[in-house]
Amino acid sequence: MTQRITTFDCETIPAADAESPFWSNEEERRKTSLDGNFGRLLCIGYVTEFSDGRPLDYGCFGWNEDKGILAADERSTLSGFWQMLADFDVSRDLLVGHNIFEFDLPFIVKRSIVNGVRPTVNFNLARYRNRPIYDTMRVWDCWASRGWTSLGKLAFALGLPSPKDGDVGGSNIFENWQAGRHREIYEYCMRDVKTTRNVFRKMNFTFPEALPASA
Repeated sequence: MTQRITTFDCETIPAADAESPFWSNEEERRKTSLDGNFGRLLCIGYVTEFSDGRPLDYGCFGWNEDKGILAADERSTLSGFWQMLADFDVSRDLLVGHNIFEFDLPFIVKRSIVNGVRPTVNFNLARYRNRPIYDTMRVWDCWASRGWTSLGKLAFALGLPSPKDGDVGGSNIFENWQAGRHREIYEYCMRDVKTTRNVFRKMNFTFPEALPASA
């Protein structure tokens, strides 16, 4: 059975509103970048391919190549993501990511509801499964309750290049976005996607397989 495998990663930024009853200062507002109730989705990078190694598509929702910007248009980003998954078959296909059970997918689902974007797939986030959602962190750590392995550490353990080159990272996405370093954030997101995809392939003994030339 040939599966469609979609590997993805998202980047997030804090709530837009400076004032709220749920935070009293700028430091607390910045922490909302990890909170799907208030934080905003900046972009979603992805690679989609078939299980036999044939490439299908890759890209980054939220990234405007012509303008070289990440506009933080959540509705457009979410619409693109769910449209890509419109024909996702939960009995056959896989959605792959690192720590997507705890962070990426819940964040995306919450922001979809907040923004009135109806998901095209009803993902069951029940734990201790690796289909149709394959969380490389959870599977690698055997669903341990603590001591989770970061993507960078796992890549190193598996002999893969680190996705964390440069000074743009998950902890400073907002500052770099404000500073106009949008392309570097986009490239960082896509490195995470490529690394997660290769980690998945390593873990399933199907590495290496070709990626699209520009992915």
